[in-house]
Amino acid sequence: MSEVFISYVREDKGVVDKLSNSLALNGISVWLDREKLFPGIRWKAAIAQAIRSGTFFLSIHSKARTERDVSYVNEELTVAIEEIRKRPMSRPWLIPVKLDDTDIEPRSIGGGETILDLQYCDLSDWKPGIIALLRVLGVKDPILDDDPPEKSAMKHKRSFVAPGGTVENALNALKAISIKYGAKKIDRSSAYSEFTETVVHDLSSLGLLQSDYTDRTVRLVNPHGDQHFALAVAVAQKPAFKVAIDILQEDLNATAIDVGRAVSDALDRDWSEGSMRRNGHALRKWVFLLYPNLRSPKLGDKAYLYSRGLVQKRKRKGPTPLLTAEILCEVRDKIKPPFWPKKIAEMLGLSSETVRGFRRRNRNIWKEIFGDD
Repeated sequence: MSEVFISYVREDKGVVDKLSNSLALNGISVWLDREKLFPGIRWKAAIAQAIRSGTFFLSIHSKARTERDVSYVNEELTVAIEEIRKRPMSRPWLIPVKLDDTDIEPRSIGGGETILDLQYCDLSDWKPGIIALLRVLGVKDPILDDDPPEKSAMKHKRSFVAPGGTVENALNALKAISIKYGAKKIDRSSAYSEFTETVVHDLSSLGLLQSDYTDRTVRLVNPHGDQHFALAVAVAQKPAFKVAIDILQEDLNATAIDVGRAVSDALDRDWSEGSMRRNGHALRKWVFLLYPNLRSPKLGDKAYLYSRGLVQKRKRKGPTPLLTAEILCEVRDKIKPPFWPKKIAEMLGLSSETVRGFRRRNRNIWKEIFGDD
């Protein structure tokens, strides 16, 4: 997945936000200073490291930039020019981006060339400009903000479709990281050598490892929880797995190519038969290992039950709640009174305090489900 550093002046924030959203919509990771620089961080070093480690550097040029007497974007461009001198000439990395008809300053990039010798991207005409940029960044079939909602909804997480490794390796890595590192950061190269690059990529794509591109580290998001549960919940939220689960619910004997074809159609991937079979096999194997009770789920299969209670909300803050009214209604129908929190917690495989906390925060809902018990 491409990792893009955007260098811009504050006056262009509106257009840069639109650009950032378009890149994210196509599965591209974006580095913006206002999102990545936290209090206490050595910001100059963090910016320089992010520039050097990025897959691409976008230098935004506009009238607002030329009107600035002093701007740190000039320092960022200096670092980028130093970096591009070390990179092969055949591969684009530093991309000038024009927002209007402003001329780009002919800064030297060495070897008798200036930045004007690099073909710029013109976003003053937005649609053809953003399509051209996305293709340079590695997106073969760009999604635009004005695409039909159903198309964007299925393709916005295109960076992760099928896992490259096995469930066993992913679980073993999660448990090992939890025990050995907890919430501490791990150098990315060390993580690759210890757990393999495939496993780190799978866990990062599922949102279980958080990447910090300023210092090239990863850290476990849920260091002290049930790692099998965390993996199952993460899988339940990915579009490709949702399609696979639906197919296998309807037909337990659906083949790998059946699953692969359904995912390819749903996500508009245009896979070959070999890709359908390979990705379908991986998805099918993960689904069955994580959800053994898929055909007739039992209440004790907490990960499956939890996935059914997930409510997808954009820009949701904080973790998804472990309990929902839907889950508690199923509990009520499966056990006999009295409905003690400890009994409910044991059935769901949760802590008693989690259930008691839900009751404290949602007394009316609790009373509606369980009465005055």
